[in-house]
Amino acid sequence: MSAAVEIAKEKVAELGKKMLTSGLVAGTWGNISAIVREAGVVVITPSGMDYTYLKSSDMVVLDLSGRIIDGNRRPSSEAPLHLAIYRAREDVAGVVHTHSEVASAFAVVRQPIQPVVEDAAMLVGGPVEVAQYACRVRRNWPTTSLPPSDSGLPY
Repeated sequence: MSAAVEIAKEKVAELGKKMLTSGLVAGTWGNISAIVREAGVVVITPSGMDYTYLKSSDMVVLDLSGRIIDGNRRPSSEAPLHLAIYRAREDVAGVVHTHSEVASAFAVVRQPIQPVVEDAAMLVGGPVEVAQYACRVRRNWPTTSLPPSDSGLPY
């Protein structure tokens, strides 16, 4: 693997641990990926692995069609969503999908998350829109969850 892919594996593993210690995930929920466009691959967290023990060597490397290029684990079950985002949006370099209880509740009721402090408003620029909630077993889930690139949404 190229140096860029190895760096992406390290960063994704590091972010997984930060996501856990920040309380954004519980157990093995949530997933992170990063695209290395010059290599035509995506680095994604493995399925069902506790982020406490995550190492760069646990990462799974996929091509944009979902074929495993490198890694000894199964990719996140939500890899199709990540791949669909990368195929639809060349301006996206990474995907963080937390499954936090609060964000999931907002998604289910289709309510944007309002910034409640000035710092958040300045960083985010306004309410965080949510994608339509969809069960991952739906065959059309990845594309129905994606807003068009001209929607103004940050994803």
